[in-house]
Amino acid sequence: MKKLLILSLIAVLFYACGDSSSKEKDYKDKSLSIDERVDALLPLMSTEEKVAQMRIFHANIGAKPRRKWKFKII
Repeated sequence: MKKLLILSLIAVLFYACGDSSSKEKDYKDKSLSIDERVDALLPLMSTEEKVAQMRIFHANIGAKPRRKWKFKII
């Protein structure tokens, strides 16, 4: 029974560590359209990464650019 469990765990590990490099290259391929690149990238992102992207977008809505200088530079 232990051998079967160990073999099944090893099989799962090999399956999980399979060749995913082709999926990762799709979103970096500049010959694809933006929609195709987004469709390739979204499944690779975690929920936390997607939420962080949405928070960055919503944080900038209505934001006015800050003036860095109080005086005009001549």
